[in-house]
Amino acid sequence: MIEVRQKSPESLGILISLRRQHLFASVQTGCLCRFHLITRKGKEVRMIHNINPSLLTRAVKVVLVGAGGTGSHVLRRLANMHLAMVELGHPEGLDVLVVDPDTVSKTNVGRQNFWPSDVGQPKAETLVNRCNMLMRTGWQAEIAKVTDDSRFNSQPDIVIGCVDNRK
Repeated sequence: MIEVRQKSPESLGILISLRRQHLFASVQTGCLCRFHLITRKGKEVRMIHNINPSLLTRAVKVVLVGAGGTGSHVLRRLANMHLAMVELGHPEGLDVLVVDPDTVSKTNVGRQNFWPSDVGQPKAETLVNRCNMLMRTGWQAEIAKVTDDSRFNSQPDIVIGCVDNRK
């Protein structure tokens, strides 16, 4: 059972259910969200989430670190999430920055979201350009390594790490 108490009539709700309703995510404007989740062992788990209402009045800023095996697939799902948010009434969806210093090699083709014509091109730039052309987004790529001293243009709301190693 999912219970949502709305505090304002203009609230926007997005509900995502994954893995046979064992994981729930919800975004509500100005709402208190209560989740009653029944696990496989019959145990009930209650969660209360408070979400900053500003996340539904502006673009949600996401930094994706790594555009390889995991990152290339995560970016595709972020694109799906962006489209769903906009279709459900979110004013701007996601604003994504992809950071990766690597270029596409022949071994990346097939197991990552790259094509033979992408070999030699920067991974972050290739994937972001593809998303921007297909979905008319203004996402950005940065061909760089993230270090302890890295600074992004703006404070991200979410940082997703998809790197092979910490070096």
